[in-house]
Amino acid sequence: MSGQVPGKGGLALEWLEVTVNTNHGDIEEFAEALTACGVEGLITEDQEEIDKFLSENRDYWDYVDEDFYNASRGVSRVKFYLED
Repeated sequence: MSGQVPGKGGLALEWLEVTVNTNHGDIEEFAEALTACGVEGLITEDQEEIDKFLSENRDYWDYVDEDFYNASRGVSRVKFYLED
């Protein structure tokens, strides 16, 4: 995915959204490697972390969107954005 966001001086910056699929065991190491290379603003999506969050916070939610939950099944990925 790509797009434009406002940049300095009103100029639009071109950006690329990069999604890398990985597995639960490697997601943190991969994110650390990207950070060490100067990549900022990482988004991690990990089904095991979603399940953990939901089970530990049952007092704070009463409904989870089925489409969202099903879309996260088996997912471990890192997303980040690069200037194009």
